[in-house]
Amino acid sequence: MSIEPSKASFALSAFGDEIVVDFESQLQCLRDLNICWLDLRAAWGVGVLHLDDEMVARVHQLCQLHGIKIACIGSPVGKSPIADPPEVELANLERIFRIAERVGTRMIRVFSFYPPKGTSESGYDDCIEESFPRLRRLVELAKRDGFRLVLENEKGIVGDTVARCHALMTAIGGADLGFA
Repeated sequence: MSIEPSKASFALSAFGDEIVVDFESQLQCLRDLNICWLDLRAAWGVGVLHLDDEMVARVHQLCQLHGIKIACIGSPVGKSPIADPPEVELANLERIFRIAERVGTRMIRVFSFYPPKGTSESGYDDCIEESFPRLRRLVELAKRDGFRLVLENEKGIVGDTVARCHALMTAIGGADLGFA
């Protein structure tokens, strides 16, 4: 039996802000490593949500200059208490859409909210039901505007285990919400 070589292909992307704070230095390092895609989370020490329009334009300009494309926005959306009003995160996501459009991506990473302070590990399961409608609203907003949301897991948020991420993805629907 012979084994055929794989025809699969993929592109590597990276968070440049984990390399260095200066944005142009991030891009140069990525180029030196032959990584042509950036997951934009911060530039010049400023989180992506707080970049002003001038900074976003400069990010776009520098990416073009260095031949780097933005794979996705590493947004902080969903890294907020589950008890907070959902309108705040909806407004944050709207701002992220404008940034994503400017830098040329349609993919945005989001999170599944922090449980109330003092929630035990076993109590996180109880928060999943509260997370569903919030994530659905974010996904509906993204679909309306032609964006794709990708759920990122992280310790300390509702979607921090395989089982809870699976429950979230199943409830929202894998076709509408990707997973990082």
